[in-house]
Amino acid sequence: MNGAIAKIGDDVVYNRLILNLTARPILVACAQRGIKITSKMAGMHYSNFSVSDFWSELTNFVITDFSQHELDTEKIYSSAPTPEEKLFIENLIPDSLYSVMTHDYICETNDNDGIAKWLEDLLHHA
Repeated sequence: MNGAIAKIGDDVVYNRLILNLTARPILVACAQRGIKITSKMAGMHYSNFSVSDFWSELTNFVITDFSQHELDTEKIYSSAPTPEEKLFIENLIPDSLYSVMTHDYICETNDNDGIAKWLEDLLHHA
């Protein structure tokens, strides 16, 4: 599930975050079910598991009790959910959000052509 913040230089020109009032119930329900779930905001990953165990390049995370989590979020994601977990998560998502199941890949920032590299990698593996 994605929110977004877009900047030109240091100026925010678009801000569409997932509000905490929407995000927290999803995060709490997943955590209570034992689903590995993460909320990303401002480059920090708030998670109920050690994110670097799944993605070794991500070291900027905080193990989080989502019942106490009070931040709006840019993105909510889960690492390798089972088909049953995917269905559980999809049933939690309100109509105002959408879910995308993606290739297991975290791309670089767009400043480093991250999206272009990700798309190129997808095309080479298709």
